[in-house]
Amino acid sequence: MNNISAYRYWGSWSSWSRCSKTCGTGTQSRSRRCLTRYGYHHGSSSRGCYGKSYETRYCNYGCCPEELYVIMSLNVQTKITFW
Repeated sequence: MNNISAYRYWGSWSSWSRCSKTCGTGTQSRSRRCLTRYGYHHGSSSRGCYGKSYETRYCNYGCCPEELYVIMSLNVQTKITFW
């Protein structure tokens, strides 16, 4: 371990951002800062901290209303009558 990393550590993760979409699959993100032993962040640099400073995840797995209508239409059973 070098001297820089001995005095640096990760702060807490931020809250997850809002989902990028209101329906259908979107993404969310969160970040954290690399701090010095005095609690100061070192700009946007994560030098001296190991691991990720940024994470993303998927959100809103449900269908959009128009997609749901198409799915429902395809699921309707049609009765075929032969004359």
